[in-house]
Amino acid sequence: MTGATMGDAVAIRHAVARGIGGVVLFGPSSPGLAQTLRRALASAPRGNPPLIASDEEGGQVQRLGSLIYPLPSAEAMGRWSPARITTTARTYALRMKALGVNVALGPDTDVAVPGFFIAASHRSFSADPQQVGVDVNAWDKGLESAGVLGVVKHWPGHGQATDTHVGSSIVPPWSTLQRRDLIPFETAFAHHAAAVIVGHLRVPGLTEGPLPASQSPTALRALRTEAGASVLILTDDLSMAAASKTLGISPAQAAVRSLVAGADIAMVCWDPVDPVTTAVTQALDDGRLPRTQAVASARRVLRAKMHVTAD
Repeated sequence: MTGATMGDAVAIRHAVARGIGGVVLFGPSSPGLAQTLRRALASAPRGNPPLIASDEEGGQVQRLGSLIYPLPSAEAMGRWSPARITTTARTYALRMKALGVNVALGPDTDVAVPGFFIAASHRSFSADPQQVGVDVNAWDKGLESAGVLGVVKHWPGHGQATDTHVGSSIVPPWSTLQRRDLIPFETAFAHHAAAVIVGHLRVPGLTEGPLPASQSPTALRALRTEAGASVLILTDDLSMAAASKTLGISPAQAAVRSLVAGADIAMVCWDPVDPVTTAVTQALDDGRLPRTQAVASARRVLRAKMHVTAD
């Protein structure tokens, strides 16, 4: 999954023609987005277009706000009834779908911990893990009813993390996360959440050495066990410092590590797409990425595409 600004028709068309699994859209917004996407998707190989995704949490994290309308932050919506959250999500998602965007990278499923990045950005529904789970399910229900794929994030919990865009982050031990941060994710999976983003978090008692969860075989095995066999697992953007720069590797190398460890989609938004696809192809050819594992991931991606194009 690659990234592109909404007005960059050339980059979007190139990614689609390469057969990439998904494109994440970024600002600045473009009034011609729907037309850009329609034209680009016509170049998809064998009629197999990518997923088209955008960060649409509301508040500070909302890429399509100027094309649709601004949403309140998750923190503000956390004071609403679940029914109102569902209605809000459905109404907004229908407008997303009309633009050609079929994946919402959200809802944020992290627990608000005062003084940390997520809470300071007003991105969490609540400091109460149980309430977060209720609100996440309400939001996801609204997205699904409009034919948009919701992606719960950032497993195993960014509530007590620093900003992984700029550096590595060590969160509380696995035993602590199990008692608090994992609760909303467990609730979401119990209510059939279809997709999840795994964060670039180092977790004592779970991840190996300097590896973040997004590249940790142990962490991704734990996530697969918790989420179930059919859930689509995406990494957070591997261009972020915590996934590549702080480890002394390129985003393309991080993508291979993530896929080998068990992710279905390696998201690399801010590095050129061609070196990433080349690195993944090489990993398949030399056996580092088992072909049976890659086929299983590809099938999950295809099921997600069928889900959002069923109407």
